[in-house]
Amino acid sequence: MVDHITLFYTVAQIAGIFVGFGTLIAFTKPKDVTTAQQQALTATVMAGLLVIVAALIPVLLFAYGVSPNLAWPVSAGLVLAINWATIWPQRAPFINALKRRNPFEIVLIFGMEAVVEVPLILIVLHVFPAQSFPLYATTLVFSIVQAASLLMLLALDLTAEDD
Repeated sequence: MVDHITLFYTVAQIAGIFVGFGTLIAFTKPKDVTTAQQQALTATVMAGLLVIVAALIPVLLFAYGVSPNLAWPVSAGLVLAINWATIWPQRAPFINALKRRNPFEIVLIFGMEAVVEVPLILIVLHVFPAQSFPLYATTLVFSIVQAASLLMLLALDLTAEDD
């Protein structure tokens, strides 16, 4: 795990950038933002925060000497629980608003969500215990991609001209 600590810190720093950009947009946004735009902003910030937490949970567990056989499933389980408890409720209204606009955006969000959650479920179920680190790293990378996609959709929506 020591070799991977730097990777996790770097991932947390990258995710912090999305949180920062989302917060910056929140403070400089126009007054006439739609509910969907506000929810996209919230989802972007929350996705970034989730990546920060997900990157630091295993670091903390390993610092306390928890074995990899326990640390990976605990980390994955916590990330799934946080994702389901905080992120999904925030995404639902945003996704409903997108349904009226562009189905590709829905596929993008749900497709990445599958790539984020399936590796965590495989870790929790101990399907490939020797592959726990690569599966967890896959989740972190695609969570960052997901946060970037949400930020991109928000930026496109904020800059789009009214039809």
